Amino acid sequence: TWGNSPSTKLLLGENNPENAGYFQFYIYKRFFLPVFYSIGAAAVFGAILRILEKISKGRWLGREEVWFGVVAGLIANWPRVLLLAAFAFCLPLIAAALGKLLPNKLAFFRRVPMAPFIFGALVILLLFGQELINFFHLGVIQTV
Repeated sequence: TWGNSPSTKLLLGENNPENAGYFQFYIYKRFFLPVFYSIGAAAVFGAILRILEKISKGRWLGREEVWFGVVAGLIANWPRVLLLAAFAFCLPLIAAALGKLLPNKLAFFRRVPMAPFIFGALVILLLFGQELINFFHLGVIQTV
């Protein structure tokens, strides 16, 4: 009964690739496209971290931090991964600047691994991600 109705043909298409139907378009746009964007953005973030790890020869960034950055990018999702990258690079700069300004008692800020800052950025984004997306007007690049 439902298989031959006009609404079913409109939603599901008639086995014709040119007429895929609104339902298939909706499923692709709402469920699969954000996953592809998230995987791609996490891969780009991981590639940037990997390039920095190669340049530093493991002094600034370790391989574990690169993989942690990729996983954090997957968890953050699209478009929060853009803010994750920005925060993950800005928070260590702030800590290093504080390490230079503060007395030698707080010398632990001079050489800090990046993983705590990636984690801190991820926590900030998981708690306040939508507010930050609205604040920075990144809603225009959201897929859903």
